Amino acid sequence: MRSPRRTALSRSKLYTSTHPTHQKSSRFGSRIIEIQLHHTANGSASQTINMMTSGSRQVSANAVVGPRGQLYEVVEEESRAWTSGSASRDSQAFTMECVNSAVGDASGWPQSPENIDSIASLAADVAFRNGFTISRSNLYGHREMLGRWGVSYSTACPGGMPLDYIGNEAERKRQALVAGTPSLNQQLEEIMSVPVLIQSAQNGALYVYEGGVAHVASMARVASIQTLRAQLGLEVKPVRMNDADISAVSELAREANGSYIVRGVINDLSDAKKGGILHRIAAKLGA
Repeated sequence: MRSPRRTALSRSKLYTSTHPTHQKSSRFGSRIIEIQLHHTANGSASQTINMMTSGSRQVSANAVVGPRGQLYEVVEEESRAWTSGSASRDSQAFTMECVNSAVGDASGWPQSPENIDSIASLAADVAFRNGFTISRSNLYGHREMLGRWGVSYSTACPGGMPLDYIGNEAERKRQALVAGTPSLNQQLEEIMSVPVLIQSAQNGALYVYEGGVAHVASMARVASIQTLRAQLGLEVKPVRMNDADISAVSELAREANGSYIVRGVINDLSDAKKGGILHRIAAKLGA
């Protein structure tokens, strides 16, 4: 089920808008490896989003899918949404609440064709960026959770959602993303060569490598780079330094516009006044 983890952005580019909520928790180190689908049992995205952001109910989802396929971010991927009532499943799932195109038992609680396509597209995007393949073993509806794992509760959710079709379509879309993306070796080579991690929870991380220094602002990206290296059989050496040292090197390695990855030539940087920080790094690397 697992495939090589991508050096991913932590947020999908597919969202129409973002609606932050405090109704979320830490994933406590768990990574997203599942897609968990729910229906809203109503026809209103705004009503659903308001419920998640106002505190009227202690419930949330990573994403809300509107009645015509609009995609709204509520809980960022780094955090666990309060969706199914099972912290263990929600911790490793990307959860979606999908607005029905019609309501009531007589209607079968359907999803519009636009919705179904958006659900599959977002699932594919999440899986691609988080490095897992999609099958019906890890793309599931709320009502399947009690029977599979004995968690959550008995429910008809997600109504008439065609889960088998969505699972197949999401995996097809994920494979298309993979086909249009450079290989893992190419990705890693484009980022940096022979990196060594210097990690700080507050300041992101730096990678010192043969060609220079790169600043990584997102710890989610740090994790994906580490996973890539491990899957490619490359060594990963963490070098821990104090925050002051990391901040000093970080400022030298980071462009003024705060770009995501910044390269600098280590020999040139070593000529700057840094209190010998890079020399200490080099010593730790055995250079």
